[in-house]
Amino acid sequence: MRLNPKYLLTFVLLGVLVFVSLKTEKNALIGKGDVYVSEHPNRYRTVVFSWYDDISAPMSLRFEEAFAQWADKTDTIIIDLDSPGGSLIEGQKVIDVINAMKRSHTVETQVKANRYCLSMCVPIYLQGQRRLGSVSSRWMFHEPKLINVFTDEIEEQNSFDQKRSSYKFFNRYFVNSPMDEKWREKLREEWTGKDVWFTGAQLIDQQANIIQETI
Repeated sequence: MRLNPKYLLTFVLLGVLVFVSLKTEKNALIGKGDVYVSEHPNRYRTVVFSWYDDISAPMSLRFEEAFAQWADKTDTIIIDLDSPGGSLIEGQKVIDVINAMKRSHTVETQVKANRYCLSMCVPIYLQGQRRLGSVSSRWMFHEPKLINVFTDEIEEQNSFDQKRSSYKFFNRYFVNSPMDEKWREKLREEWTGKDVWFTGAQLIDQQANIIQETI
């Protein structure tokens, strides 16, 4: 059976378009946020994965790649964070990768002096089986926001949708977390419609059980 030249040309063009699309998508990730990997200077078989960027693609992919490279060379992974937050979808993917790490390795999280862990960064930090933070670190909690993927601007949600998305987020990431129950419920009351900020020192003084140890 011979293909009509017109249809053959169509198939060729479709193949080219698919190739160009995949290549463009791959190239879009090159040079974006990356995981900086270093061996811990004082702890045997311990490696640090540092992320100093938004919670956005390709963060989960970079963590997967780093773990695949270091899994058989280490027993403990320290995730070092300094992030203004970002995508809920990408943040959940990162949490999935961390959960996979914890099946075979110990995972610690840390936020060092004068660094930030805001918004979606907090649920990622809370995945640490040991959680370290500086008294001068900065933390921010707020209700999830709807972001327009084309304009990157925040879009208003109606009251019902906002309450529903906030309830789901809070219960998924904070209720099912090591966060102190009384502190958590106070946060639930305070965060409606605003950004709630803390220093590491305040979280420790208030016994929020977010930071376990100071660094």
